[in-house]
Amino acid sequence: MMLRLRHARLIAVAALLGACSIERAPAGRPGGAAPPSDSLASADVYAALRLYYARMTARDWKVLAQSFWPRAAITAIMGGTPGAKGPAATERVETITVEEAIRQAAGMKDCPVRFAAELTRANVVTYGPLADAWVTYRVTCGVSRDSVTTHYGIDAIHLMQHAGEWRITGLTFTHELPGAPLGRP
Repeated sequence: MMLRLRHARLIAVAALLGACSIERAPAGRPGGAAPPSDSLASADVYAALRLYYARMTARDWKVLAQSFWPRAAITAIMGGTPGAKGPAATERVETITVEEAIRQAAGMKDCPVRFAAELTRANVVTYGPLADAWVTYRVTCGVSRDSVTTHYGIDAIHLMQHAGEWRITGLTFTHELPGAPLGRP
């Protein structure tokens, strides 16, 4: 009986998927919607992004948390040990809430001499209260005056507007990949 029920569900799902088609939305707009007049919304999203990076540079973690909706997710590939065999054995995808990220960040003492996080380029798509931003960032860090380093990366940021305020619901990031440099501003 259970096997027949599973088989029937599988056939129903296959039929449903077979009836679907994938179409490319014009200009990257969700759902194929015509590009709305969203310059004001995009400007507000850019302002929210600039505020997020300014708050990160200030490293006031409680204030930085205000750029996120509660329980927003932050995801990245973590770990990796030089000389280890196979990256899958040492690296892992880790997703934590913004609250956990703030707790972890509050205990970090890296970059005591200089720290700056900057948005260098962003591509924003909005639709009503939703926005996605693909951001190239630059981080400058110094543990002493003679050891200031700079690295680049990508933040994929999902935002939602509620009560007139844009905040981050999800952030996924990666550092610049070897052999695939990001354009410098």
